[in-house]
Amino acid sequence: MPISHAEPITLTCPACGASHTAEIWQIVAPDERPDLVEQIRNGALHTVTCPQCDQTHTLDAPLLIFRPTAAPPILFSPAQQTTSEQDQQHAAALIRHPAPAPGRGVERRLARAGTGNRAAPDVASGFGR
Repeated sequence: MPISHAEPITLTCPACGASHTAEIWQIVAPDERPDLVEQIRNGALHTVTCPQCDQTHTLDAPLLIFRPTAAPPILFSPAQQTTSEQDQQHAAALIRHPAPAPGRGVERRLARAGTGNRAAPDVASGFGR
C-alpha cells in the first residue's frame, strides 16, 4: 500500500467562480514520489490551475513528508491559517492515515522503525512556521 496520499477536493475558482476538482497532496514519501519532492522544492505542490480560466492559486494545506530511513523520519509543514491546536490535530491525523485501522500507513512504518508514535506530539512545532 503506498504511503503518499492526495485528497480530492472540490474548489470554486476565486477569479471566475467555476467549480472544479483537484487533488491535494497531504502525505509525500520521497522514495515513492520523487516527482512530488521537486514540486515541493519549487513551491508548486499545492498550486492548482482553474480549467475554466487558467488562473493559478496556491492552497493553504498541511503536508507530511515521511522519510523512514532519515532522522527525523517525519517532517510536517502546517497550513498557514491554522492554530497550533489545529496543526497538532492535522499532524496526528496524517500520521494515523489511513484511519481508523490501527497499524497501517505512516504509523505502522514508524513502529517498524522503532520510533513508535513519539513524533506525533511535537511534529507541528518542528517544521514550517
